[in-house]
Amino acid sequence: MADRPLGPLCVSRLGDDWIDAGTMCLTRSSIPNSTGLESSGRPARRDPFASIQRATKHLVYSKAKEAKWKRQFDETMAATGIQIDATSGLYWRSLLGCLVPPGSCPEAGNLQFFLVRGGYEGFLSQHLKHVDANRVAWESRSGTTDINDALVVLDTDGNYVGAFQLAVPNYYPRTAQMVASDWNGRAVFSYYNRTYSYFGLAVLDQGKLPLYDPMIKKYRYWIDIHHKLGTLGCIEIAGSASPNESNFDSFVAKITKRFGHSQEETFVPDKSGYSEVEFVPTDAGARTFSVNMNSYLGRIVVVDIPAG
Repeated sequence: MADRPLGPLCVSRLGDDWIDAGTMCLTRSSIPNSTGLESSGRPARRDPFASIQRATKHLVYSKAKEAKWKRQFDETMAATGIQIDATSGLYWRSLLGCLVPPGSCPEAGNLQFFLVRGGYEGFLSQHLKHVDANRVAWESRSGTTDINDALVVLDTDGNYVGAFQLAVPNYYPRTAQMVASDWNGRAVFSYYNRTYSYFGLAVLDQGKLPLYDPMIKKYRYWIDIHHKLGTLGCIEIAGSASPNESNFDSFVAKITKRFGHSQEETFVPDKSGYSEVEFVPTDAGARTFSVNMNSYLGRIVVVDIPAG
């Protein structure tokens, strides 16, 4: 990509495409220079703040706690001339550059997945304007559903691959609890579910690991991300902002073919459940086991839009 250096996304990278870390993304200013001139000597552009209303008039924010901060962020981006659009890679990278803590970037050389809780504020349907998008009646599901989160995918060089609006079931609280407490930094792999006939993304979390434990061989619960289907407790795709790809199954199959590979990870049981270990412990009493993911894609980072 010509608009940014190659390499994984990190908030320490500043420049035209990045937002200063630790500033709530609301205080960055240009380098001072002669009045009426840009640093290049060309005539300065008109005040970008004049276009904020036009640039954000199509956006829809709900009554969710994240809406106020997200609206402020979007207005700030509009003031800098960045298009506020769910299909804009520059927009999503700017948001991630603000939210992802230093040192939390996924490792280089694999896909980078980001689950932004509250990240779909602004891109919601008009009928959600006067309700809390974290708790809505959706697609005849039991109870309420949170359709306010975004899944953003970057490639091995940090370039935008796609974004999706997620539907997280409130009727199955373990899903949101697992995402909040255990998904951050975990491995992501794809697989084909033959029971329901879909390609999905799975996170190697504490609920799945007992399946691979030779002393248990039974998972507690299996939560994955897949197209709109209604399986109990899973995260469904409520909408797509992925360029040229509206079908999630096709998207998963496509990135698997391009980026998927085999990777093995070793775990050891502990008080908290299971911990990943880089090397097998020398202690003969330590019960370790390996998980081989045939379609390993990368790791996921979970971040929250601040509450307003």
